[in-house]
Amino acid sequence: MQDLRTDSNTISVWHIVDDHGNKDRIIAALAATRQQATNFDYFLLEEHYIREINIRIVETQGNSPDNGINSWHRDLVELSAEKLMALAKVIQQHAQIERILDKDISHFLAQAMLAGRFDAKKINLTSAVLAKIIKGIGDQQLEPT
Repeated sequence: MQDLRTDSNTISVWHIVDDHGNKDRIIAALAATRQQATNFDYFLLEEHYIREINIRIVETQGNSPDNGINSWHRDLVELSAEKLMALAKVIQQHAQIERILDKDISHFLAQAMLAGRFDAKKINLTSAVLAKIIKGIGDQQLEPT
């Protein structure tokens, strides 16, 4: 339940397209809002499970460092304690829970930085983490192909 903290009875979530083609980009943007490039845990849950327990999903503009993904943001709204308990149960029974290791998070961040996807004012990574990622980008570009 700790991971289901609400703000004004709302939980912020992201829509992943059917082929998961936007998943890595969303993960990179969310990872850029953290201070460290550490392991990233998340779950995937089909939308119909949320709707079946009468939780309303509202399309809202996200505020990630990658403006190209912000239209994929959703809010689960009007959440009561009862709905949160039902959501926790549905997650436990039906969600696909995954972890991305820190080295892979660094790779996702490097790809996004190389592509110029981030608004620098919205990145929270420490300068030491950024330096390590930038050094890794430089090392990759120096490797012979």
